[in-house]
Order: sequence, then C-alpha cells, then structure tokens
Amino acid sequence: MAGRLDSHDGLTLIVALADYDSIPILRWLMQTPTTPSFAINDTFQFLLIDDLDAERDLYHYYVSSDDVTFRVSVLGIDTDRLFPPVER
Repeated sequence: MAGRLDSHDGLTLIVALADYDSIPILRWLMQTPTTPSFAINDTFQFLLIDDLDAERDLYHYYVSSDDVTFRVSVLGIDTDRLFPPVER
C-alpha cells in the first residue's frame, strides 16, 4: 500500500530481524515479555502502548524527546523465514 498523508502523527519502522542479538535497539523494541517503558541515552523515552500483535512482531510505542512525542509502530520481518540461508 502506498500513499501520502497530509499530516504526520506517527511513524512506522519495518526492521529486519536478521542478526537480532547483535543489535541492542532491536532487543529493546522487540522484547518478550515487554517492558512498559525505557529510555535510550536519556534522550529518547519509549512508552509501550500496544503489544497485542506481539506474536506477529508488531509493537506500538509513544516516543518522546524534549517536547516532541510521536507514535511509532515497529514491525519486525524475519528475513530467515522469508529467505532461508543459502548453503555453500
């Protein structure tokens, strides 16, 4: 689906879950069990608002920095399931 919004009130991040363990922010965003809130570098505050679709790797957060707050949806794509590793 493609389109254009006249205003921006949120953001969607689609992330590949390959090499998941070596990327700390993915471990924070795609956590199970979920933590209601956390901060990154005391700059970005994350507040989990919906994890009802966690089994599909979809989480919804409010992300705040200073006086700006955005709704951020994070969708994880398991690339190993879609594109299995090639044997050499």
